[in-house]
Amino acid sequence: MRFQETSPAHELTYSDVFLVPSSSGVGSRLDVSLAPKDGTAASIPIVSANMNSVTGPRLAATLARRGGLSVLPQDMHPLEVDAAIHWVKAQPIGFDAAIGLAPSDTVATALAQLPAVAGHGIVIHDQHGEFLGVILAEKLAHALPGARLGDLLGGRLTTIDIDELDGPRAAFDLMVEAGLDFAPVMHDGKVAGTLSRTGALRSTLYTPTLDAQGRLSVAAAVGINGDVAGKVKALAESGADVIVIDTAHGHQDGMIRAISAVAALDLGLP
Repeated sequence: MRFQETSPAHELTYSDVFLVPSSSGVGSRLDVSLAPKDGTAASIPIVSANMNSVTGPRLAATLARRGGLSVLPQDMHPLEVDAAIHWVKAQPIGFDAAIGLAPSDTVATALAQLPAVAGHGIVIHDQHGEFLGVILAEKLAHALPGARLGDLLGGRLTTIDIDELDGPRAAFDLMVEAGLDFAPVMHDGKVAGTLSRTGALRSTLYTPTLDAQGRLSVAAAVGINGDVAGKVKALAESGADVIVIDTAHGHQDGMIRAISAVAALDLGLP
């Protein structure tokens, strides 16, 4: 960008300027890449913070499907972060991980996990893990908070077999032809995940963040205290794709020592 005349010495807002576009060969905004090219596999410059109230395994998988990256918090127990990384790696790429609850769970429990709008739903399993059905999220908007989910099951259930999903465009067309906003995806009689019409459409627009094995990518954070090198080695062994070293003030001796210790491991991770 350049100014036609002398650059002003004060701040400007949109109402102060008129933007004159220059010649461009870009045919569509979808032709523009936002990939940060920062050593990660991300295709959009969006990272979720390593805070317990922000990032968990479900967000990590969801954001990676859309090309972003999530950072698991550094104060998670080592066993928890290991389980979280493995969970993300096991999740589907072309559709969402199912939100599963029991028939005895309540509407209030379900609404704490998803909004009561079209394109979402709850998968219901019995105590043996057998699939009982799906409750569309919009149905929850008209139910009492204390109502049992098992009492809301009923009606025609349409499922999609995983073998029918031949890419995101085919998945979207399948949803449109079937008149579905949401459906469970089945594999060998088990729920492999869920698919929404909006989710299928988004998958045609975004390139997922994947590791070398074609699995969803996830980052993990460590602090600068204790055995930093040991913690990072454990994260790498668990399958973390990116390591974030976090402290409130980065330009301090402790941070520099931590960076040096991690760099000396030569793990090949950004």
